[in-house]
Amino acid sequence: MNLLDISQNIKFDEASHTYTDENKKILTSVTQCLGSYKTPFDETGVIALMCGRRKGITKEAMQAEWKETNRISCEYGHNIHSQIEYFLKTGNIQDTPEKDIIEDFSKIKFNGEIFSELRLKSSKFSLAGTCDIATLVGNTVSIHDAKSNKRFDFKSKYNKKFFYPINNLDDSHINAYSLQILIYGEMVKEHGFDFKPGQILWINPETRKIEKFDVLDLTKEVSRLLNHFSAIQNF
Repeated sequence: MNLLDISQNIKFDEASHTYTDENKKILTSVTQCLGSYKTPFDETGVIALMCGRRKGITKEAMQAEWKETNRISCEYGHNIHSQIEYFLKTGNIQDTPEKDIIEDFSKIKFNGEIFSELRLKSSKFSLAGTCDIATLVGNTVSIHDAKSNKRFDFKSKYNKKFFYPINNLDDSHINAYSLQILIYGEMVKEHGFDFKPGQILWINPETRKIEKFDVLDLTKEVSRLLNHFSAIQNF
């Protein structure tokens, strides 16, 4: 099987962030799957109320400010990913405000054939997702993920844990991103490929340089999570 064959029959609707397979079955995104094992941020609005008071604004105004900050952050992340994809497919760097970041990214040496924005799926777990960068050497796939968030946490800022059955893990960036890449790895293995974790590529917003982090060995946690998620879906 060609690695691209996995993505042929996966459709993605960006507006609803929904994946469907060749049988029009809705597949849960890996992001949504992982999100269901995390405590929602400020679900009750208490943090917004307290932060708003410190700034002298209402809870609603604070929430609106956060929403706009998130919009700008998502737009920035989308721009970065689009330009990385363009560079990987053409070898050219676009003349944009993010040019220096892509120039730094261009220094990374990937081994093997490179695939950008590759859609993956698991029929076994009814999951789908899009990995930023996949490389193929022989029959072995490595997956790398580019991240553009403001900070990179190794521990939970608010001492939060993931939910059962991975409640031994801090809800941190390093854990979340490692889980994400390893789940993608399970997807490619399901299609007959070998898998070797790549790296998490974080764009430091202060230095505008790419920082590389190895994927943590959370294979046991991924196994527990996927089996638990599958059991819930089939309940």
